[in-house]
Amino acid sequence: MKYRNLHAKPFKSFPYLVLFETNEEEKTVFIYAIFNTHRNPTKYPK
Repeated sequence: MKYRNLHAKPFKSFPYLVLFETNEEEKTVFIYAIFNTHRNPTKYPK
């Protein structure tokens, strides 16, 4: 999944999803969040 510069990548072996942004010029990756996909999303803090 991709939204503007934000990417979401699931792990194959684990129930997690990583939200990250890449900067091609600086060759860096910024991780915004790691979500447990088996957890109820209404339980996450706002």
